[in-house]
Amino acid sequence: MKNVEEEDIIKSENEKEAHYEFVKNYFKKSAEENKKFYSLKNKDDVEKQIKKRRMWKIYTSILDKIIKKDSEISNVIDIACGIGNFTFEIAKNNNYKNIVGIDFLKETIDIARKNKNLFKNVTFLQGDLLNLPFIDKSFDFSVCLNTLHHIHKNDLYKAITEISRITKKYLMLEIRNKNYIFKSLHNIIILQRVYRDLPIYFSSVSDLNNLMGKNGFKPIIIRGNNLLIWTSWRIVIVYKRY
Repeated sequence: MKNVEEEDIIKSENEKEAHYEFVKNYFKKSAEENKKFYSLKNKDDVEKQIKKRRMWKIYTSILDKIIKKDSEISNVIDIACGIGNFTFEIAKNNNYKNIVGIDFLKETIDIARKNKNLFKNVTFLQGDLLNLPFIDKSFDFSVCLNTLHHIHKNDLYKAITEISRITKKYLMLEIRNKNYIFKSLHNIIILQRVYRDLPIYFSSVSDLNNLMGKNGFKPIIIRGNNLLIWTSWRIVIVYKRY
């Protein structure tokens, strides 16, 4: 007969498994929608739409800073790259020797591979963020955007540890801010429209700094979708290895 602790563990694991299955199905559907969208739209028009987004401008401005800061970066990875939009942006802006985009869905990787014709230094792989198929410190610069809020709360430390493990110099992460002052209203209006029933796990800058500190990294850049961090729902942080 199972004790209460064992039952709680089983319940937690079942809940986590159900969460990832939901996430997988959600993004499979999203990949199909993207595939149809891209087949109907002019590629240049799509790029223009993407570049108008507030977060895209933040991503690229940070990328420019890292490029200027360290000319010796040669290996870069975009973790949970989706269909590769930011992976290609990384490839356009520099002469990095090797750029890898990795995502857990075959469907998104298939779309990314079809669009990589102009970039000989870009490789797309299917893989699990919680078990990345690379040796320690394989990449000078690792990027993981618009993703950590989909990682189950019980796996966040594992995810951070794994991303840190493969990173030699810089790591760029994005979180959904649990200290966002308008979070309750935002959850009702925005999250239900964008993510529907998909669970979102929030983090704080201090929580992430603590986890990254344990893995040998310190923050060097912090940017939010608003000027003041505490009014920002989305926050991007760049870390550097000690």
